[in-house]
Amino acid sequence: MKTSDPRGDELLEHLLAAESPDVLASASASTWLAVDEAVRYCQWDQPTLADVLEARRATGRAGALDRVLAACDRRGWAREAAVVDIVERGESPQALALRAADRVPKVRDRARAACEPLLDSPSVVEVAPVAFALRDHPLGAWLAERVESALRSATPAVLAVAREAADVPARRFAYDVALERGILDLDAVLRGALRGEDRPIRVRCAEAATRLAADVDDVRVLLTCRAACVRAAAVRAIGQEEHAVAALTDRSARVRTVARSLVDDPAAHCRARLPEALLGLGETGVPADADLVRPWLAHPSSRVRADAVHALLRLGAVDVTRFEAMLTDPSGAVTRAVTRALRRHAEALDQDRLVDLLLSDARNVRTAAYRLLVASDAWHRLLADLVLVARDPERRVRAAADLRVWLSDARQTASPPPNAADLRRALGAAEPWLDPVLLEELAAVSG
Repeated sequence: MKTSDPRGDELLEHLLAAESPDVLASASASTWLAVDEAVRYCQWDQPTLADVLEARRATGRAGALDRVLAACDRRGWAREAAVVDIVERGESPQALALRAADRVPKVRDRARAACEPLLDSPSVVEVAPVAFALRDHPLGAWLAERVESALRSATPAVLAVAREAADVPARRFAYDVALERGILDLDAVLRGALRGEDRPIRVRCAEAATRLAADVDDVRVLLTCRAACVRAAAVRAIGQEEHAVAALTDRSARVRTVARSLVDDPAAHCRARLPEALLGLGETGVPADADLVRPWLAHPSSRVRADAVHALLRLGAVDVTRFEAMLTDPSGAVTRAVTRALRRHAEALDQDRLVDLLLSDARNVRTAAYRLLVASDAWHRLLADLVLVARDPERRVRAAADLRVWLSDARQTASPPPNAADLRRALGAAEPWLDPVLLEELAAVSG
């Protein structure tokens, strides 16, 4: 029993080995669709899926899982019979949802008729994920629209279950309905904003909380939420300059953007709140503000140093010499910021020093040096890879792989290497670890 997709084989074997419908009871909509496809396109060699299911029935091992798999059979009459069986036993709303979009009218009509009463019961929560997943299917819109209509008029208890659904589209829709109907009180929307896993839901709950709150103090907790999307929504919804000014120092660019839109002269507020507002000053300041930022490059805090680099880059005040000296900073955040700032100036850097830094004991320094050598030009990228192959066992395999990529790119250019002598020495040093054919090709291209 095989499908055209090895993953389908594994899925079917796993299901048949489980022998329990529970394995699918809490499965995602994507898993249900995958099961449907795997069974449908099972290759009909021996033993076929039909043979396996028949053998299980003959030995008394057939159960709800077998009926689910039969409902996915490629033969229309088999799917129709399985739907009838599932309905009589009151099983698997998800399987009925699948067949409600079936291409065979008889199967589809039976499944839709069976789904109708489910929509007026808590089972709508089980139907919803598959229905929403099939919305764009040529025949899937019918059930998706019915589910939406049912949830809009569902009891608060049913909506409460739907809001806890693992399926994201179903959970979002349930929250939207509950918010539209005013079912959720302030405590409920605060929980949704502070503890939820889905960003859109958290934002909608945060906005709803600010509408329901009688006082800003009731939702102040949203302003310090760990999720930036919630903080931004709270700042926007509260709309008070006092809180927007405080948000100019937020670590999230999203929050700072919202804050700037609510504040008159945000740059002035940022200047008065250094170093916390370094990032904000970089986003709102003028070139002359670089003089206020530079002293912070020497601050003991790595976060402040990195923020100062980012701010100077935004202000168009990159100090190549100063930043190049910071490539040995012990903080990865700082060297990443410096690397980003220097990338456009890579060709002007001291290439010999960058090669030396490739062998630094500090990983963040080695990474920064490599990225800048690669950004410099193709020949220094080649040199960097050769040095790593020869002298860095940890990165030797990756560098050797990049050499092959480099070689395919280098054939597109005829520019001579400016560092031919360095390349010859590096090729010699890397020779013991390189494939002879690759070594010969590299030598020919690099001169």
